Amino acid sequence: MGYHVTILKTEAGEPISLTREVILKGIKNFPKFTFVDNTVYRNGEFFLDYSNGELWLKNPDEKDLEDMISIANNIGARVRGDEYETYESCERFFIHPDDEVLVEKAKVESESIRKKTKRNQFILNASIFSFFLCLVFFFKFMGWLE
Repeated sequence: MGYHVTILKTEAGEPISLTREVILKGIKNFPKFTFVDNTVYRNGEFFLDYSNGELWLKNPDEKDLEDMISIANNIGARVRGDEYETYESCERFFIHPDDEVLVEKAKVESESIRKKTKRNQFILNASIFSFFLCLVFFFKFMGWLE
């Protein structure tokens, strides 16, 4: 797993794919970045992966976020984390209006998972209790318990 951060564009809640041309435009003012074979390199080392019309990075540090925000600002895009937070800077983030529906869906799904987990835990606990209760009755029946 890990924490993923993405550079993406949306309009009215719909994703807009970043093209190779747009990415090249986004990095052209930064000599430390190059874009080769669906990968953005920073100073010759792997930085961002390009897939499904988005640039993304796993487990970024502050410098990574700052660079991603700079690239995103150059192309009219934004940087979004796993929990749908859009970064203005490393310290400041907000829920973008295009993501509000996704946040609500995630809350509903999370609540559904919580309820199923709670029900399954109850069933497991009841099963364990019933097993030991049956074991006690069996031992009493066999005369092994007085």
